Amino acid sequence: MCVNTAFAIMRNSHEAIRSHIKEMMVLIDGDNASQFDAFNTSWSDLHRIVQVHMSMEDHDMFPLLIKANGGPINLEHLHEADAENEKYVNDCIAKMQGTSSSDDKAMAWAELGDALKNWREAHLAHLKKEEEVMMPLTMKTGATPVERTRVVHTNLVTTALARNASEFEYYIGWCVRKLSKHGSPMQSPEVATRVFVRGLWCACSTAQWAIFRPVVQKNCTAEQWSALVDAYNIDVPVGDESLSLSAPAAAAAAAAATPAAASAAASATSASSATKQSTAAESNTAESGSGGGCCIIS
Repeated sequence: MCVNTAFAIMRNSHEAIRSHIKEMMVLIDGDNASQFDAFNTSWSDLHRIVQVHMSMEDHDMFPLLIKANGGPINLEHLHEADAENEKYVNDCIAKMQGTSSSDDKAMAWAELGDALKNWREAHLAHLKKEEEVMMPLTMKTGATPVERTRVVHTNLVTTALARNASEFEYYIGWCVRKLSKHGSPMQSPEVATRVFVRGLWCACSTAQWAIFRPVVQKNCTAEQWSALVDAYNIDVPVGDESLSLSAPAAAAAAAAATPAAASAAASATSASSATKQSTAAESNTAESGSGGGCCIIS
């Protein structure tokens, strides 16, 4: 039996980011400056993801947890420190791009490597600190798994889509792709993907899942998708009843979706809503509130 928590869309994205950082370090390691273009592409891609993630934290997650905590959570300074470390990396990248001689490139490459290592250590510490503070507090956002799923739907999924739908879709696909390939130190790729996708699925309205279903399927392996479909009927768009969406709210969500997604939502059966309700309502006691723990327990 697997117990879901919808906050996995935040927690397991950290694992996706960690796996990408490892990939970047392989590119920067050594004295082969010919890897610069590949590194720069990888760095830019990570920056895009981190911007979406930090926007969700600043606009949605932090205010939610401050309210749950009844006061400050003292995490905002982490983003300021990140910006300083990131600027140093970007300055080194600019220096590398403005250098022509092989000797100067070698020196600039070495400086870039040092800057990235400093950024990596600070960012990994940043992720760990957030997990230590944030994950226990997520348990205070609602009394039951169902209530917490509704919180994620309202305060994270819906707001992120409204803020920038295309970037949030890219973020979801990127996280699924990284998790399906690398997993995490505590989760196999199959489990890490299941954690993330089930959290998202449970927190989506019918219209929202019609958007994300093809994104998820495209970015995980065929075997992983088939396992999700077989175990949880996740292939079918889910109803809005389990999120307690009123008819006007469901209609507004559908109207905000892409035309294809809205059409899929309109044609979806409501039979699977009971499956979603059951998934979201599984035993509260098995949810993990620890920063380093899994968001799903097998």
